[in-house]
Amino acid sequence: MFPVHLTFEAFCQQFNSEQACAEALFKARWPDGFRCPSCRHPHFYLIQSRRLPLYECCSCRHQASVIAGTIMEGSPTPLPRWFQAMFLISRPSGISSSRLSDVIQVTYKTAWLIARKIRHAMQQADKGDPLTGIVRVDPIFYGYSYYSDARQPLLIGGSLDEHDQPQHVKIKQPDPSHVNNESRWIEKSGVQAFVNHHTDGAAVTVFARG
Repeated sequence: MFPVHLTFEAFCQQFNSEQACAEALFKARWPDGFRCPSCRHPHFYLIQSRRLPLYECCSCRHQASVIAGTIMEGSPTPLPRWFQAMFLISRPSGISSSRLSDVIQVTYKTAWLIARKIRHAMQQADKGDPLTGIVRVDPIFYGYSYYSDARQPLLIGGSLDEHDQPQHVKIKQPDPSHVNNESRWIEKSGVQAFVNHHTDGAAVTVFARG
């Protein structure tokens, strides 16, 4: 979602106001310039009587907002706090709702709701972005290898380029019914479920153990 090398401090400086965030959302929503969601007309009147600008189509008078149809629609929380939450939740280490509440300075309830909406949106986006082409899927585990009951099984899949280098990676926990409880290893049915749910199923080559 955001560059891994970008620090939180630098991110906050870049998106430090409602205007800066609204401009970023405008570019994300209309990368080739404004197009009315109703009639596709390219010109608008700017209405700035509200907290966030509205874009009224010069042709059909439809009013559009940069947050309409997004997880931020209807929220009174300032956009910079939404952006900060998205940055922190998208980091590899993630963040708890309690810690998020402290960092972005909102109540725990607000932080919990924001985190829930962002994670749901990320899950939906992940579902719509399957692995394609040559795909390798491997059952793995993390935890203490000396104690089988401490092993936590995972499935990792990656789209490979012509040099067998990963281009797109997904890591998922298998359904408990697909795990052999004695060995803590993922059965073939679990690998197949990953293939069915996380690849496009078209001309996909899968290499898997187990």
